[in-house]
Amino acid sequence: MNISGEQMEVALRLYGTQSAERPQGLKRQQQKEEAVEPQGEQGLDRAELSPQALDYRKIKEAVLAAPEIREDRVREIRDALAKGDYRVAPEDVAARMLERPAGDL
Repeated sequence: MNISGEQMEVALRLYGTQSAERPQGLKRQQQKEEAVEPQGEQGLDRAELSPQALDYRKIKEAVLAAPEIREDRVREIRDALAKGDYRVAPEDVAARMLERPAGDL
């Protein structure tokens, strides 16, 4: 299958490829277009994030900003252990043990 320079140019325009592997004729054509096109915002691409993507970004930032260890919870459990008040249901321990693959121990 033979692909002409014109077909290649159309494909490159459609996909917006700025590859260094363009044939010389296409590079010259692009240079001509750049010289004619004004440097305003006309030729710039734009993207807008969906509301869901913006929410996801906010949630991700909040999670990354949160401390890895909840010091208040650690202090609570430590105090309960010291007093002898910390109780865990055996069913909860068994359930948690079964959730975890054996290789993760």
